[in-house]
Amino acid sequence: MTCKKCGAELQEGMIFCDQCGAKVEQPASPEPPVPPPPVKPENPRPAKSRSQTWIILLLILTVIVLSLLALHFHNEMSYYEYSASRYRSQLEDAEDQLQEAEDQLQEAKDQLTESNAYVTFMDNYVRVLPDDDSGLFHRYGCDDLDLSYFWIYNIGAVESKADPCPKCCGE
Repeated sequence: MTCKKCGAELQEGMIFCDQCGAKVEQPASPEPPVPPPPVKPENPRPAKSRSQTWIILLLILTVIVLSLLALHFHNEMSYYEYSASRYRSQLEDAEDQLQEAEDQLQEAKDQLTESNAYVTFMDNYVRVLPDDDSGLFHRYGCDDLDLSYFWIYNIGAVESKADPCPKCCGE
């Protein structure tokens, strides 16, 4: 091997020329051979087997999707059934409360009717004579009536014992 600058003889492996100091260019080492691209091995399964695999995978995926849809609709129906039963229960409670209120109203109406009958009877047939030496008899409920001590008479009997109160009897 010779130096390209000065032409001096060089020994193998030298990096610089010992005569001129020029850098020695190393001869290009042969590149290792490029391996050929790997050859794809033949698929051991025939094409028919691959199509069966895809069909099975597709069927499994379909079953999963249908199961998820069924679960979703079942949950939705369960929610609506729960809501309906809850509202049905609230409606029944409200109907019970309404019936109780109607019963109370009827009872109050009955008491009022009895009370009115009592007041009507008292007003038509009874007079109260207080034991206060006023000499006046009253209708039940008169503001001047002193109920500390009193006598109750029918109208015919009280008229012979006292005079009517001008405020309540006005007779």
